[in-house]
Amino acid sequence: MKRAVRLLLVLLVCSLQNVASADTAPVDWLKRMVQANASLDYSGTFIYQSGNTSESSRIVHGVDNGREMEWIEVLDGPPREVLRKNDEVRAFLPGEKRVVVENRSGGRGFPGKVTVAPELLLDYYTLKVGAGERIAGHEARLLVLEPRDTLRFGHRFWIEANNALLLKAQVVDGRGQIIEQFSFTQLSIGSPIDFEAIKGRWQQPLAGWQVDNLLPGEVLTSTTGWGLRRQVAGFHKISEWRRRLGDTEGSVLHLLFSDGVAAISVFIAPVAKTRPIRSVTSSQGGVSMHVRQMSDHVITAVGEAPPATVRKIADSLELKR
Repeated sequence: MKRAVRLLLVLLVCSLQNVASADTAPVDWLKRMVQANASLDYSGTFIYQSGNTSESSRIVHGVDNGREMEWIEVLDGPPREVLRKNDEVRAFLPGEKRVVVENRSGGRGFPGKVTVAPELLLDYYTLKVGAGERIAGHEARLLVLEPRDTLRFGHRFWIEANNALLLKAQVVDGRGQIIEQFSFTQLSIGSPIDFEAIKGRWQQPLAGWQVDNLLPGEVLTSTTGWGLRRQVAGFHKISEWRRRLGDTEGSVLHLLFSDGVAAISVFIAPVAKTRPIRSVTSSQGGVSMHVRQMSDHVITAVGEAPPATVRKIADSLELKR
């Protein structure tokens, strides 16, 4: 389910012209891709690969009366559907009669997510336009984001040559090895979208279903005092949320750090006094996680960056009095 939820989501803004020429600047390609991903109507089938695992999904995306809507149906394994209306995401697991409600801005998004003006990425990535290629029956141009340091992964985006929609994406490590890949195998751009069908799935009855509400809750407009003792180049805290864990369990604080492409979430929660937490680092595909105990808090950092980067952010966290 996590792979399906990660696959979905989000892809941003910035519009330029509709027809691209071969000499379009890399930053302009990125701007056009971000706009196309968010604004175009399209449907198709894509394959997501991470390590030795892969799964295919069907996607329908469009904009209805100013609202961005998306429906992803996972075609392999147990039935799963992921629906999105603007920033709210609902993942339906019929076999478990469970639905998970999340906010897309709090974690990973669909490939191609950029949260700052593309020009600001140039301090931490070099942008290059590569050779053309044919993807799912569409001519594409290759846009490469190469990191300038070891704190972040590299990215390769194959962008439709005329309308700039993302057709294929890869995340690569420092050795150039592919650790995640998304690629359309069939795609129709501009075809009519049945928005009523998407709305019907969104509003389906949930009587008897377990609803896991993971929406961020209270958005904090003033700082909580939590921050980084040592700054990690390029990663800035962009938001803070607080959410109740339950009637008696207190609350969890969620900090979101980003360099504009990679997002790292840090969760700060009260630690169970009877169960000390052992520091541990793990990774799967393009996502890394580090857990550690700090006084009476447990710190969990998870995001789309190398393990050392996620660990560095977690270990640098402090409460400034």
